[in-house]
Amino acid sequence: MKQIINRKWGQWPLALTTVSVLSLPMGAVAAESCDNGFLVADGQRCVKWDSITTVEKEPQPTDPGNYFYDFDRSYDNYGALLTNRPMIEPDAALGGMYMYGGDYVRIGVSYPSFVTASRLIEGGIPSAQRPPYRDDARNRKLPYNLNAVKVGRQDIAAPNCTVCHSSTVDGKLVQGLGRFNHFIGTDARGFTLNVLGIGVAAVFRGDILVQLDQGLTLLLRLFRDASTHGHLFDVFAGLGMRHDQDTLKWTGRINRLQGHNPSSGMKGWIDFPAWWLTKKKNALYQAGTGRGAKADHMLYMSWFSVDGIEEAEEIQNNFAHVQKWIEEEIPVPKFEDFGPKIDRNLASAGKPVFLRNCAVCHGTYSENEAEETYPNFLVDLEEVGTDPYLAQKNWIYPVKSWWDDSWYGKRGTSSIEKTNGYYAPPLDGVFITAPYFHNGSVPTLEAVLDSSKRPTVWTSNYKDNDYDWNAVGWKNKPLDWRPNFEVKPATGIGIGRGRYDTRKAGNSNKGHTYGDHLTADDRRAVLEYLKTL
Repeated sequence: MKQIINRKWGQWPLALTTVSVLSLPMGAVAAESCDNGFLVADGQRCVKWDSITTVEKEPQPTDPGNYFYDFDRSYDNYGALLTNRPMIEPDAALGGMYMYGGDYVRIGVSYPSFVTASRLIEGGIPSAQRPPYRDDARNRKLPYNLNAVKVGRQDIAAPNCTVCHSSTVDGKLVQGLGRFNHFIGTDARGFTLNVLGIGVAAVFRGDILVQLDQGLTLLLRLFRDASTHGHLFDVFAGLGMRHDQDTLKWTGRINRLQGHNPSSGMKGWIDFPAWWLTKKKNALYQAGTGRGAKADHMLYMSWFSVDGIEEAEEIQNNFAHVQKWIEEEIPVPKFEDFGPKIDRNLASAGKPVFLRNCAVCHGTYSENEAEETYPNFLVDLEEVGTDPYLAQKNWIYPVKSWWDDSWYGKRGTSSIEKTNGYYAPPLDGVFITAPYFHNGSVPTLEAVLDSSKRPTVWTSNYKDNDYDWNAVGWKNKPLDWRPNFEVKPATGIGIGRGRYDTRKAGNSNKGHTYGDHLTADDRRAVLEYLKTL
């Protein structure tokens, strides 16, 4: 993949910075002037280069001390560290093993009780939902989003990153597809199995004490911050800050005398970016906040249980394996594997419209990856016009004050940056990543391209076979009796799978109206082309 590195507008090729009046569709009216900018919306809108920031690729860690561990691959001791076998280079296969077998989260539910309840309630794990690197006997009994972990004498099933970052569509597991139903874990079986069933199993299996110990610890750490702050994601800020900055030992306390406060002021929902886009982006997250070594930012979930620098370094080094695995082995989903046949003639007609209006920010695409380009543009709020909350009151901003002076920040391999805009993301596999925008406020790609089709209040049942392949997104309907997802201060939990109200703070579906100026035929053609990416 080619990486465009030019930063100043004057250095960009003419084809990517302007649209000749001669190339405009019949009847289109060019913007009066577009000095120091580029034309989109078939020449009817000028985007100034002053509103664009290029996120540069930062050097990756080269310190030989940042060695990476190998694992025991035997069934009896699967995933155990072999610390006497250091590896200087990260390994994708080890990353897959660590994702689906590692103990980077050491809090969960009783493993024996969960397996018993799972068999009784759901009849086991469907083979179509079993990911690679899941062949050991213990983990085969768990859904993809839980790992079998030993904590002292306790045998537990602990959540892994795919609780939020993988989903099923048409019964097929799509690795790296962010949770799409506006509530963490509402369709993750590790979190929706009948709690009573697990409790009953714990009684019969004699591990009720393990269940109580693990359950109370998880609930305390998960809900303490979520129940006292404005947004569910503030829990991650709170978890980080409850560790000593120098030793990373769990203290359970937030040092407010040093100015640490997990409350971000964030409102609304946050969508999960697809993992397969990671290799193209120079920073993680929609606002481009995670800079430097991406692996450093992928491990926030470990803050639930990490206790000390030795453990933190083990996790951080092994997440370099995970980053390698994500960037090399997570496949881009193909429309042909899910939806009806693509109209290739219509898609071909949509490609030049895309190149003329979208490619300058979202990149170019080819069957030959080496011929692709992606500019890593961060677009200012004033230009893109989408909901401002995540850019201005990002849940990760409070973490920065703690991070910078902690063991993580002092390593110098990564940083948390404050921004005032959003990534124009790569569009590989965009057909399957609904709902759209950073807050998931637009249910279909059709509505992304035509803002008049964006519902104000809508709901979807999010069943994995309820996708609208014509509009490209989730089937939805306006107004529903169910409440909207939001954090409840009294309980710290959200009521999920409800209606999405774009009138609420943080949930706006406004902005990114570049497609409104296209003709209906051009929008239909671009939509068909997007299915091919």
